[in-house]
Amino acid sequence: MTSPKGLASLVPVVRLTPAVAALPRIGVDAGRPSGYTGLRREPGAEHLSTLEAVALALGALERDPQRFQPMIEAFQRSVALQLSCAHGPDRRVRHRPPRADAVTTRGR
Repeated sequence: MTSPKGLASLVPVVRLTPAVAALPRIGVDAGRPSGYTGLRREPGAEHLSTLEAVALALGALERDPQRFQPMIEAFQRSVALQLSCAHGPDRRVRHRPPRADAVTTRGR
């Protein structure tokens, strides 16, 4: 299994290693955008998180996609929780301006 991000670096390995070239390959397509939507930007709509791609690949290899659906659901809950923390009323500012009375030691 390779992702579009890692594909280019694997081309020489596949080409130069007959044993690797002989391995079966599968492709996965979620048929939907990544669950990262709203949390981070992917290079394209067809790009998935590693966890989503692994769950889909395992489902294809095992011929039982529903078996790995809990992985995707846990990932989606995790993203939803992160988004609620980032946009909710208890949001903490990551980069606060320095306090006026703080002594800095940078540049010394």
